[in-house]
Amino acid sequence: MSEPSKILILEDSRMSALLLVKTLQQEGFSFEHRIVESEAALDLALSESSFDLVLSDYYMPELDCGSALRKVRSKDSDIPFVIVSGKIGEETVVDMMRKGATDFVMKDRMDRLIPVVHRELRNIRSLRERQQTQEKLKRTEEQFRGFVSTILEVIPDGLLVLDGRQEPFLINASFHRIVRRYAAELGYSEDELRDLLIQRSLKQVETLQSPSEIGAIELRIERKAAPPEEDSER
Repeated sequence: MSEPSKILILEDSRMSALLLVKTLQQEGFSFEHRIVESEAALDLALSESSFDLVLSDYYMPELDCGSALRKVRSKDSDIPFVIVSGKIGEETVVDMMRKGATDFVMKDRMDRLIPVVHRELRNIRSLRERQQTQEKLKRTEEQFRGFVSTILEVIPDGLLVLDGRQEPFLINASFHRIVRRYAAELGYSEDELRDLLIQRSLKQVETLQSPSEIGAIELRIERKAAPPEEDSER
């Protein structure tokens, strides 16, 4: 069973706020709510909790709707912010939507509020589930990277791991030592020898018929040919 949603209601009329609450409860929504009617109360609410949805009146003597929208967006840019108000000008609605409001519902069209709340709660839930999944994957990747790094560093042989783009993902210290030791001796820069080792390794792996054939690969790197000398003037 999912946890109840948290809804923040910005409304200076207690009766109107409770009507919103009752309307949503009658439709079977499972939610907790908090009603605020001033800027100070909004600041306190945002500092004390996080919310899944904001329902806001537009005309409030102690709380400017535009300012409230900015405060909410600064706390969490993803929170749906729905204006539920009486008649306001079309230009005002357009302006608020441009500033980041999610939707607008007239107070005399409360039937439209239900599908809007359904949609926004579903969207924010899906978004946060994706974000949690991405965070878990990131943590898992970091743990795996740390584990592999530890293993690589205790192996005396030079090893490297490539990612899906065939770019170096992890390189152990022994690999770096080998490159530093033999680069000048073979006539290469360290970057040239490293890239050559990677290219030769990939070329050999590509010739294998199946992953089960992968074992120790022996690479022979010839000394870099010296550039031809230019004929000296006689």
